[in-house]
Parts: sequence; C-alpha cells; structure tokens
Amino acid sequence: MSEEEALCLETYRARVLFVNLEEDHQKFLVNSLFSNERVRLVGSRTVEEALYRMCSDEFDLLVLGIDGDLCQRRDFLLSDVFGHYVSIRKNCQTIIVGPHEDRAKQLFTCQLLNAGRYVCKNKILQLPKAILDQLDACNTDVFNVLVVDDEADEECVKYLKEMEGFAGTGVKTAAWAREAFRTNSYDIVLMDVVLDLDNESGFDLIQEFQSINPDQVFVVMSEMLVPEFNFILSSLNVLGVMYKPLSKELFETTMNKTIGRIVRLSAQ
Repeated sequence: MSEEEALCLETYRARVLFVNLEEDHQKFLVNSLFSNERVRLVGSRTVEEALYRMCSDEFDLLVLGIDGDLCQRRDFLLSDVFGHYVSIRKNCQTIIVGPHEDRAKQLFTCQLLNAGRYVCKNKILQLPKAILDQLDACNTDVFNVLVVDDEADEECVKYLKEMEGFAGTGVKTAAWAREAFRTNSYDIVLMDVVLDLDNESGFDLIQEFQSINPDQVFVVMSEMLVPEFNFILSSLNVLGVMYKPLSKELFETTMNKTIGRIVRLSAQ
C-alpha cells in the first residue's frame, strides 16, 4: 500500500476538547482514549488556553468540568465561552462533569449549550463511554449519492444500499440527471465520464453541475481514463476515480476514501 493510499484510508478522528477537569480525571480520560482511532483529545486547564484552542481548531465535542456552583465566576465564564462556541459551530456537542446534575442542567439552559450529557464526578469511569456515545448520537448522517451512468447505475445503487451510511439514486440519461440534481441535494455525484449520455459527456455534466454548486463533490468512473483527462480532472472537484468493470470491493473502498477526504476538507 502506498503512502497516499494509507492516508486516504485514515478514518476521521473526532476532535474533543476537555477543559477544567481534575488532574486525575484528565489522566484517566487520556489513558482510556489515547489509542482510540475515533477520537483526538485536546486538553486545557485555563479559560485563556481554552479560548486559544477554540480559535485555532474546530471541535466536535466539548467536555467541561465544573465545581457545581453557578456563582463561581470560573464555572460561569467557562460555560459562557462554550455557549458562544457552540452558537457558531452548530454541530458541536457538550458534556458537563460535576458534582450536581441540577447545576449542570442550569448551565445547559442558561448558556444555550447543545443538549448534552452529564457525568457525575463520583462516576468518572463512565466518561470515556459517555464521550463515544455522544459522538455516535450526533453522527447519524447518511451520505446521499447520485449515480449517473447509462449502464451501471443499478449496480452502483445496489452497492450503496449494502453500505452503511449511504443512500443512492441512479439515472441513465443527462435529462434525468439534471432533474435529479435540480430537485435534490447530493453529497457526491458519481459520474461516468466517457460514455455518451444523450450525446453529452459526463465531463459536460460535471462542469454544468459545478457551475450551479461550486462545492459539489464528484467521483468519476470509466473503462479507461486517458492522460488527457488528468488536466480536466485537476480543474474539477473530483475526489475519487474508479475504473470499470467495477467490483464491490473497489467501489466500497473508493467511496469510503472519498468520504474521508470530504470530512478532512470540511475540518480544515
């Protein structure tokens, strides 16, 4: 496996920022999740450090340690910082660690934090699982794929239905492709670029769709991709290439690599 292939196969690691945890709780959390390939932990002990981290990175989950007294300036200031952050990054989730659940609920409410979880300080062993469960709860997206191919559309849609987290729509003509693209939103357009579709090439459709949505992601497929195509592909938002005849293994690998690239680009 080449270095490029290995990079493409990397799974996205959710970014978790934990702030103001007690030292032994922090060590336990790091030791528990350090080797977990789904999570990248970032810790900070002060409000200033937390602010710096939030300005320099995007986080999927914030874990806030509190003393349980809303009158304490530190707790309120930290929760205020968290509330401002999640108001900007809408999908960011929160977990509060503290001695009293009712205090945590007040913080969730008054600072408009996204509905999160509470972990009692006396049950800190539950925190690693709570983090993974919270990430699972907010990671329910299904990637919607439009397949444009006058031959293999049914085969591709069948593969997509067998893959977890994907949904597919197949069309055989350029007219149907335009109608589907006009009336629906797709995370990926899978396009046959060589075969003619109503006397139009797949490249024509890609350029047309990209003029409508510059951020649209494409995966192209063909029986052959000659060197002249490289220049065209480099000017389009093409994140994956598949060669025919398709195999289920090749199809699944290419689609999963593409999702990995989409996630990494969105996190930059």
